[in-house]
Amino acid sequence: MNKLTIEAKPLIVFDGETTGLNTKSDEFIQLAISKLTHDGSVIRKEWKFCPRCNIHPKAEAVHGYKKEDLYEYPHFEEHASEIFEFVDGCIYAGYNSDTFDFPLLRTQLLIWGFEIPEDVEKLDVYLLVKKMMSQSLENMFEVMTGNKPVKAH
Repeated sequence: MNKLTIEAKPLIVFDGETTGLNTKSDEFIQLAISKLTHDGSVIRKEWKFCPRCNIHPKAEAVHGYKKEDLYEYPHFEEHASEIFEFVDGCIYAGYNSDTFDFPLLRTQLLIWGFEIPEDVEKLDVYLLVKKMMSQSLENMFEVMTGNKPVKAH
């Protein structure tokens, strides 16, 4: 009798703070990734980066980082290999990740020679939330935790 074996891919949930909203030219200044592995454990990694470009004032107003706050951190490329190895072969999940976080991550890694295929499996929680309720991050936080957010970003 043959057994059917299904190998599930690990799931990563990721979010980042950036220098702006252009997925082709802006950069991550902070990246957090949690990986749910085959055995059910969660591995969390977080990096901060010193960007090569300036931080747009609107982005700074959202996350509060100034470029001078990040001078002590390495540039993205110093961790590109580690990040790629951590996310390669996974399902990508995030909030509004299909239109922003994933394309930016893909671009940033590609610049340094690491390619994530465009057609990888992705789960954008924003698209689910959009169908079910108010689209704001604040509302999502309140629905998921039962608490009102102090600072949702």
